[in-house]
Amino acid sequence: MRKRFSLIGALLVTGCGIFGSDEPEQEAPPPATPQDNAKPPAPPQPGQPIVGIYVSSSRGADGATGGPKAAVRTLKEGFAIAKRENLRVIVCAEEYAENVELVDGVSAYGYYDCSVEPWQKGPRRAIVRAPASPAVIGRGIQNDTRLEGFEIYAPDLDGTRAKDRAGTSIAVEVRDSQRVFISESVLRAGKGAPGEDGVPGGANALVGSPNGTPGTSQQQASCDDAVQNCTRIKVNGPLGPSVTCSVGPAPGPGGQGGDGTWYYGGTEGQNLTRVTHGRPTVATPATALGGPPRTSTESALFLAGAPGAPGGPGTDGTNGEWSIDAEGFVVGNGVAGTDGKPGQGGGGGGGTDAWFCGTGQACSAPFPYRRSATGGSGGAGGCPGLAGSAGTGGGASIGALVIRTSLTFENVRIETSSGGAAGRGTLGQAGTSGGTGGAAGDWSGKGGDGGKGGRGGISGHGAPGPSIGIAFSAPKPTEVGTVEIVPGPGGRGQEALVDAVQQITLPAVEGVSTPRYEIKL
Repeated sequence: MRKRFSLIGALLVTGCGIFGSDEPEQEAPPPATPQDNAKPPAPPQPGQPIVGIYVSSSRGADGATGGPKAAVRTLKEGFAIAKRENLRVIVCAEEYAENVELVDGVSAYGYYDCSVEPWQKGPRRAIVRAPASPAVIGRGIQNDTRLEGFEIYAPDLDGTRAKDRAGTSIAVEVRDSQRVFISESVLRAGKGAPGEDGVPGGANALVGSPNGTPGTSQQQASCDDAVQNCTRIKVNGPLGPSVTCSVGPAPGPGGQGGDGTWYYGGTEGQNLTRVTHGRPTVATPATALGGPPRTSTESALFLAGAPGAPGGPGTDGTNGEWSIDAEGFVVGNGVAGTDGKPGQGGGGGGGTDAWFCGTGQACSAPFPYRRSATGGSGGAGGCPGLAGSAGTGGGASIGALVIRTSLTFENVRIETSSGGAAGRGTLGQAGTSGGTGGAAGDWSGKGGDGGKGGRGGISGHGAPGPSIGIAFSAPKPTEVGTVEIVPGPGGRGQEALVDAVQQITLPAVEGVSTPRYEIKL
């Protein structure tokens, strides 16, 4: 059978007669298939280098050939040449500040001592200290591909802020691949990024005077029947106040107080024409029902306008929940609540059109005037309480994220750090009080008080980022030999928030730490 040589070896042999070279020839490589290159290299003949593409961060050079004495400087370049030459990658056990993308069918071995000639397998491993996450990624691998003899460090992200899919530290991520092997290695994920605290809603405020106007008791001198027809003079009740809020919709206006009218002469029991009573006579969505008019036999207590209904509370949000889907980890942001609803205005107090002349007084000369009173107008409703923003979720710390991939771990230690802290949620602000209804006139009705604005809704905590050794979707990764998984703590949670006055509680959240987590796709 004819031996096959690498292109590098052939070039070295061809070039010796022209330029001369003291670099020893490589031994004939094994059959140049991914399956063969994915088998750990056997010890070479004494004095002979191992066949492969050589990488050294301290001794290599950009643009070198990758031969035993012409190592390239980066793993990226070494992988590219190895793919072209159908060879494996021989890596010096040094530190490499780069991210690594696996190449289909290219296997790499990182436990070589490059201080001796030829390089020898040693006790140390190559260290990949990646500047970004994931430290190592593989996509669409279909041929045997092995990563052996490495320590892989994903960066700590606790100095950043988690957002959507950003902020998760992953040592190795492999997706949509077949026959991937990671062996004799250590995977270390960094700290997940924290979420952000929510911001409490500001205090809302009424703009304008919300209080109703008192009813007016008419005096004898108000109408002179010798000059004017007192029986036809109607005195309108005071208008209810209309106000706005510094934020959000305006509350309901106060109802108009009931009308009064002047009467001259007559006796207490005389049948008198009644006038419009407390307004509105029928409640609206914004203003409560007005009080009825008074007859001579009614108590003033029954003339008051109805109080405005309080505004409804805002919708409460919920605490966030993190998830992992086919695209990776998604932070669990809290759900924000909504602002409360404005209060309803109080109804206007009922007016009276037949009030007696005065205590102990008969309605006859020299006091021949029958008097009346307008009702007080209702108070305006209160402004709604404002909801704050929700806390956002923390990023995760994941040793290996394996999605739709057949992957085997052989004698591997997987360590993770803490997940990212949860952002703190907020409780909604209380609504403002409504205005006070206007006071009654003599024997007329008081205006109803305006309803309080509804409280703002609760806005949830973010979810603490989890710490997960291996997160995988089916099929479950195969574990051979000693596979040790040491997850770090889940992200720092948030305590429950309680407002005893408003009787609302936002539940606490806690972080999750687990060696394995199955993703349901």
